Amino acid sequence: DEVIEGVLEDSVLLPCKCSEINLNKEFRWQMETPLVLVLKYHSNTANFSGRYKGRAKTFLNEANNNCSVLLTNITAADQGNYSCRFYRENQYNILSVNLNVSASYNVCQRSPNNIGGDLSVKDFQCDVSGRYGDAEIQWKLDGQLLTNSSTTNITNKYTLNAPAGLYHFHSKLITKLNMTSAPTCEVKAKGISTVISYECGAVNEAVRNPRPEYVVRYVKAIPIMLVLGLSLVLWRRCKFSQ
Repeated sequence: DEVIEGVLEDSVLLPCKCSEINLNKEFRWQMETPLVLVLKYHSNTANFSGRYKGRAKTFLNEANNNCSVLLTNITAADQGNYSCRFYRENQYNILSVNLNVSASYNVCQRSPNNIGGDLSVKDFQCDVSGRYGDAEIQWKLDGQLLTNSSTTNITNKYTLNAPAGLYHFHSKLITKLNMTSAPTCEVKAKGISTVISYECGAVNEAVRNPRPEYVVRYVKAIPIMLVLGLSLVLWRRCKFSQ
């Protein structure tokens, strides 16, 4: 099967070349496991079903040899194996593709701090932002996964920045390990692949420190004050001219 890579909330094309398709017979796309109908095409009409309504498109009306389907705003549930089924003359054809969906995250690991002046106790912090909330931060040391123990304490939390649609994850690792190398953090999405970029920039600061509400109110109030001031000037001019 051909493997197609897609990123969460992006668009992805599931290809299917169907030259000499018999349009007098039914053509369909479906997900195989679990079995979910994507579309049925019959009598020059494409009927999309269920969760695919409003976010899928077929190109068969534009070209009779192109049975590909464009999925938009893809979700984790869209990941799986799909089949394109059509007739060429009276021969039934099945073409399969496998859609692999991944979620992208930005990871920022801060420089460690000593706690209470004790050089043997270090505080490591990690910030992650992304659009898929079903994920977790993991700490590793020399390739080995770190967990809570008598020498290691890990705390995690996450918040949703609703206007931006971003999930923000924060993890703190406090350890008494006598390490020759430093632990590193990463993020792992559940059920789908993970694409990670590493950058400590303004994006994380904006998520942690959204713009104060009073600033927005002040900006909105400026145009109103200008209109009132202009109206007052015009009223005084009219009064004195009389």
